[in-house]
Amino acid sequence: MKETILVTGGTGTIGRELIKQLRSKDICVRIAVRDPQKILEIDTSGCPVVYFDYEKPDTFYHAFENIDSLFLSAPLRCKHLDQLLLPAIQTAKLMGVDQIVTMGAIGVEQGTDTPLSIFEKCIISSGINYTILRPNLLMQNFINLAGDFIRKTGKINLPAGNSRISFVDGRDVAEAAQIALIDPEYRNHIYTLTGKESLNHYQIARILSKVTGRDITYTPVSHNEARKKLEDAGWDWETAELMIGLYEIARHGWCEEIRNDLKEILGRDPIAFESFALDFRDYWIKSDTPE
Repeated sequence: MKETILVTGGTGTIGRELIKQLRSKDICVRIAVRDPQKILEIDTSGCPVVYFDYEKPDTFYHAFENIDSLFLSAPLRCKHLDQLLLPAIQTAKLMGVDQIVTMGAIGVEQGTDTPLSIFEKCIISSGINYTILRPNLLMQNFINLAGDFIRKTGKINLPAGNSRISFVDGRDVAEAAQIALIDPEYRNHIYTLTGKESLNHYQIARILSKVTGRDITYTPVSHNEARKKLEDAGWDWETAELMIGLYEIARHGWCEEIRNDLKEILGRDPIAFESFALDFRDYWIKSDTPE
């Protein structure tokens, strides 16, 4: 089967789920990775894998060859995101890519000169069909970013204050991306993806306590306190700042709204946080994180 879809960021939370969902529909995808070792972590099901590095434009041509649709995963930690991604967009157009599906972030529209907002404008003005998904904070953050700390201490210490956030399950985001890649109805649109409920972290702690049988508590902390706790737990500075930055956005109230975009794309209600917690409860009760 000809591969007509390229998935970048294939070892990330959204990318690996997107690959799984496309493969479940017998769609062969080409998987782009920067670190070949990480591809061993996922089931490629025979899909071809190509080397792809945003900092090495010479890797773009082979990756984009004979590709119709592209899932472009932005490396959000990079300081000059727009400058890094623009050559990839230009090469995609040169190579005949007809569609780009990519992820921004909720609240991007609040700024006009941020790297992510400039990146979105570059895609929109590229002349390539696009779908931009702006997901709210992922439920998977309580596994990927805060899971170890919660499991070891039974505590959630984050700079979220009492802000409410309509967390979204990454599995739903991946399904929305999968639909956008194969259904032309969603071309040239921007969607804000949220969950079905808006929760504060006290409520999150109660739900995690309920599903795990543990006493999990939430204590709001300052920006600096959160960074120190994360660094003490072994986080690198950039990852800690990324996590804290997300909660700064939340404290402005930009993450509270519940939108219907995701429900309309999926044709069903988004996954509730308690359902997510039940599906992954072992991450917070076992001594070792499951594979």
